Amino acid sequence: MPGSDFWLELDRRRPLKFGFKALRLVRDRLGDKELTDLQNMSPVEMPVIVWAGLSADDSTLTVEQVEELLDKAIPEHYTVTGIIKVLGDAILAHLVGKATLDGGQKKGGGGNRALENILTKPEPPPFA
Repeated sequence: MPGSDFWLELDRRRPLKFGFKALRLVRDRLGDKELTDLQNMSPVEMPVIVWAGLSADDSTLTVEQVEELLDKAIPEHYTVTGIIKVLGDAILAHLVGKATLDGGQKKGGGGNRALENILTKPEPPPFA
């Protein structure tokens, strides 16, 4: 996945992407959580969230394999809190866009109100 701004150095440099598929994988594994809760994850939830973020690059990974990769990377490359920070930054960047995180506003953006709208729990379609 060339061009990814967020990655973890595990067995190799692995890019993190939190698009719709990754967010669905997190919801499937961890339940119906608010997206803002992902930024306040517990260490127990961390391997699931990492697995979901890595799945776009490598769909063969399992949560158990990600746990092993993370265990090998700590403390050589990371601390647990360091991994949580990278994940939080990657999730937020994919939700609001890197330009917004860097202090710029996306075209048509509405500042914090737009962020609040993105981070709220989605409503199901009326016909579902």
